[in-house]
Amino acid sequence: MKSKPDLALDSSSIGGRVRSKKQISGAGPSESMDSSGSSLDLTAEVENPSRAVTGVAPPSPRTNMFLPVGPLSSVRVEEFASWRVRYYLPDDVLIRISGPIDRISDLEADEVPVYEGFFESGFRDRVPSLVAKVSEALEISPGQLNPPSWRILVALQNLGDLEGLTIGVAEVLYSYAITPLNGGEQRYHLRPRGGELPVQEVVKKERKRLPVFDGHWTEKFAFMYLPGFSTVWCTADIPSVDPSLGEKTIKQVLELPVECRQVPFLVSKESLERCSIWGNMSGSKGDEALAEYKKALEVMSAKKTVAGSLDEVQFIKRNKRQATTALASSSKKKSRASGSTPKVSPSSSSDPATVLANLNTKVFPLTPVIIPKGVLQPPSYSSRVISSR
Repeated sequence: MKSKPDLALDSSSIGGRVRSKKQISGAGPSESMDSSGSSLDLTAEVENPSRAVTGVAPPSPRTNMFLPVGPLSSVRVEEFASWRVRYYLPDDVLIRISGPIDRISDLEADEVPVYEGFFESGFRDRVPSLVAKVSEALEISPGQLNPPSWRILVALQNLGDLEGLTIGVAEVLYSYAITPLNGGEQRYHLRPRGGELPVQEVVKKERKRLPVFDGHWTEKFAFMYLPGFSTVWCTADIPSVDPSLGEKTIKQVLELPVECRQVPFLVSKESLERCSIWGNMSGSKGDEALAEYKKALEVMSAKKTVAGSLDEVQFIKRNKRQATTALASSSKKKSRASGSTPKVSPSSSSDPATVLANLNTKVFPLTPVIIPKGVLQPPSYSSRVISSR
C-alpha cells in the first residue's frame, strides 16, 4: 500500500473534477470528467463496438490484464431490453452487450462493466460522484465494486444531498473498510467496521427479491461507455487514510432519525428525483422526500391489500364450487352404492287405462282402422283400443 496524504484534503468533496491517473497504451490519455454537477456525464458515442486490441503494453505487477476474470456473461439482447424498460434507461445510453466468450475483464478502452444491481440503485447515464471518488482513490474501475457497495454509496450520496451534508471518501472509510470479495477476482465490497452504520440496509431475509443481491450477479454484466476511469482490471491500491477524518460528519448523520437513513428510501424514486445523481437538485429537504416515499408505500400497500382481498374472494368462490361438485358427486356415488333405481308408481305401470292410453297414442295410428269381415279379429284388448277411438 502507498500512502496518499493528499486524499484527506479532497475526501469530503461530493463535487470536484475527477481525472483518471492511468494511461493505457494505444488508447491515449484518459479524458477528464467534470462532475461539478455531482455526477459524471455520458456524452460520447461508441464508434466501433467490435473488439480490436493493438499495441498492448505488458501488464504491470498490479494488473491481471491477460488472465480472464469471472464467468461468461449470461446477459443477452432480450434481457438488456427488459432492463431498459424496467429502469427507464434513455435511448442514448450506450451499452455493449458482451459476446458469448466475453468475461468481465474484457472491457475495452473507456468502458466500465455494469450490472443490473447498479441500475436498480439509481444508476442511469452518470457514475454517481461518490462511486467515482472511491474508485479513483482505489485506482480501480467502478465495475470492480460489487452492486451492494454501489447501493450503499448511492444512499450515502443522496443522504448528503437531502440533508445538506458533505459526504466523501473519508466518511466512507470511517464506517466501512474496503476489502476483497471471496474468489480472488479482484472485486471489492464495503465491509462495516462495527458500530452503528450511517445508512441502514434491509434485513437479509428481504434481500432475495432484489436484483442487487442476486447470487449470480457476476454473470449478469454488460459494458458501458464511460470515459475517464481505469480500463484495466487490477488490484486495488487501498489508501491509508486516517478514518477519524470523517468522524465529525458521520456523527451528524447518526443524529438523524433512523427512517431518514434507510437505504430503500435513499435509493427510491422519491429521493433520486431530488438528488444530484439524476441531475435534478430541487433544493428540497429530506423530510419532503420522506413524506413522498411514505405516501408511495401507502399506495403500494393499499394495492397489495386489494389484490389480496380479490384473491381471497376468488379462493372462497372456488372452494364453494368444489364443495358443491363434491356434494353432487358423493350423492351419485351413494346412489350407485346402494343399487337403488328410480321408483315408479305401481299405478302408473299397471293401470289398464294408462296402458291403453299409451298404446293408443304411441303405437296405433291416429286414423280409425276398419277390419274386413272374415279376417281374424285381434285380441280383445286391441279391439278395445280401436273401438275406444
